[in-house]
Amino acid sequence: MTDLFANTDLTTRTGSSAKLSSRTKDGTTVIGIFFSSSWCPDCVPFVAKLATMYEEINNDAEDAEDEEEEVPSSKLLEIIFVSSDRDEASMMKYMKGKHEDWLAVPFEDVSLRSELKRKYGTCAGSERVAVGVTDRRRGIPTLIVVDSAGNEICDGTDDVDDYAGGALPARWVQKQ
Repeated sequence: MTDLFANTDLTTRTGSSAKLSSRTKDGTTVIGIFFSSSWCPDCVPFVAKLATMYEEINNDAEDAEDEEEEVPSSKLLEIIFVSSDRDEASMMKYMKGKHEDWLAVPFEDVSLRSELKRKYGTCAGSERVAVGVTDRRRGIPTLIVVDSAGNEICDGTDDVDDYAGGALPARWVQKQ
């Protein structure tokens, strides 16, 4: 996912900066762009399911690497959170309380957050006009699975809702 976020310092749930490239392995890490907010009632159960999926898939990947006596160098699934929160404090509280070790587009990078919402047609209804989403495909929560250039592979929202453990959904995996 180095292309889309190559020059972007993303935010961790502790508030520090991180590069996506330091947490992924080109060609093997699946990237999900997660559109959500702390105030959305539908987001609460979804984020819990996504967190479970993220933890199980990445723990399985780490266990496999440990068996090979290698230090885990990347994740099999990485999530980039794009917030629809109204202020940074709400976004950070949501990340600290509900998210796994995900990355996020910094709250202050309104331009990038808006660009991603327009590109994927996904935002909260209340912000549609402000961010310029003219063809809204979905509201929040939504998970868009993308390739390294940011091209959409699929809308993975229903896959998260249907996740019953095990591997990544097959349609999420493609040569990067």
